Amino acid sequence: MDSNDGSDSGVIDRMIDDHYLALRARFCDAHVRVFIEANMSFVDAHRHAARLEDAQRGFGWLAVERHDPHGKLHRYGVWTSKDTKNEYVKCIQLGIEQLRFAEPDSYRTSDAKGPDALKQELGKQLKFFHREIEEPKATSQALFYKSFWTGKSAGKKDDLVMVLGIALYNANRLRTSPEFRTWCAAKFGTACP
Repeated sequence: MDSNDGSDSGVIDRMIDDHYLALRARFCDAHVRVFIEANMSFVDAHRHAARLEDAQRGFGWLAVERHDPHGKLHRYGVWTSKDTKNEYVKCIQLGIEQLRFAEPDSYRTSDAKGPDALKQELGKQLKFFHREIEEPKATSQALFYKSFWTGKSAGKKDDLVMVLGIALYNANRLRTSPEFRTWCAAKFGTACP
């Protein structure tokens, strides 16, 4: 689909391109990993991945993560389950004190409000993010209560918290992977921390 059309997909494509090109201009030598949440549609994740990995676009070194819990290695994107959401929360709790925002001119928001509005919205979403208790089903013999994290309720969104969690969790997962340690040793002659 052409990113110049006026459809929702076209708007999202332009937003992704603008955001990525602004980051690439600032960090021209960076090795970029892209995480696309694919819970709603792995077809959309694949379409975005194909656009980003297209060498003709001049995006530089870029890899779109494939982390399908169902073992379908050809699928682009990452899937969020209740278990991985718990891991996201742990990473956010550990990393929130070190959170720093990029300078305002290095990223774009999907609306005209700008980065300060984005920071305020993330703050609101973090405050509302909470644990809910799920009662056992009446058909279950065992009476185990389950809990899960959410930020969704009555018109509330949790998309910014999810983006932060996905970024922190997957960055840590990649940083501690044998693949990354091998890359560090080859690039720097030493193991990365």
